[in-house]
Amino acid sequence: MKAAIERLRAWFRERPIPITEEPEQGMLYHYTSVEGLLGILDNRVIWVTKSDFLNDYSELIYLRQVYGSLLQRLKAARDEMYECRPFYRMLAGIMDTLDDPAWLQEQDLFVLSLTHRADSYTLWSNFNGHHGYNIQFDYPALLAAWRGAGVNPLCTGRIIYEEGRQTGILHSELQAVFRLCGRSAEAAEAVREEVLGRFKLYSIFFKDACFTEESEFRIVFTAGKDRVRFRLRNGAIIPYIEVPAGNRELSAIFDITIGPKLNIDIAEKGMAYYLTTKGYTAAKVKRSRIPLRY
Repeated sequence: MKAAIERLRAWFRERPIPITEEPEQGMLYHYTSVEGLLGILDNRVIWVTKSDFLNDYSELIYLRQVYGSLLQRLKAARDEMYECRPFYRMLAGIMDTLDDPAWLQEQDLFVLSLTHRADSYTLWSNFNGHHGYNIQFDYPALLAAWRGAGVNPLCTGRIIYEEGRQTGILHSELQAVFRLCGRSAEAAEAVREEVLGRFKLYSIFFKDACFTEESEFRIVFTAGKDRVRFRLRNGAIIPYIEVPAGNRELSAIFDITIGPKLNIDIAEKGMAYYLTTKGYTAAKVKRSRIPLRY
């Protein structure tokens, strides 16, 4: 039995999560306020927020809905995983854990949220009230800067918005675990924490279809307590870590787009002069092409 359990644990360690890891065309975008923009440009670092402190808390509990739906399907179809009652009890126990808010707080994962959308009305509106800025990052240059600083992402990938695909991924993984366990309740319970570890990542990469327009790409980091810093946001203390936004030899910042409500000459002129002064000589300044009524 011990050998079987070790095989199961090795399977989890060696199996990548099934998400698309490469961004489109090697470029990613970050919508931010002017304060956030200046913080990145001045310090050449990006703030990466702890996963359970992200802006939309509901996205971290969305996994519970998907998993609950899957359990109902297994029961309705009299699936072999349901018919093996000891195994199904383990699956139901995972649902109990997902229902516990403390489970989310225990995640020591930090998430950088970027997007493939270069000039999105929805993102300008949601994050900056059309007054913000958008940083275009050269993704390979970001990866090179992180490697040079000894900062390695745990995983990267595009958000999955289709519930059918999300349920299929969970079902496929649980079915593989079921096959490897050989219907042993002891083995299933022994790898319960490994299953939950995978679910922590899926809670980051699964989102409701209503967010599809965001076309989000996420990069997940782990960090020791010595790297964690804290900032204030709306009166709350938010934990985060810093990762490089490039280095002195190679900036990952490709260009800056000015939000739709900042399409005035002085904003463009000021941003261009700021970039030159700070040494970002290769970065360009652009204006959003989205027309807005005032």
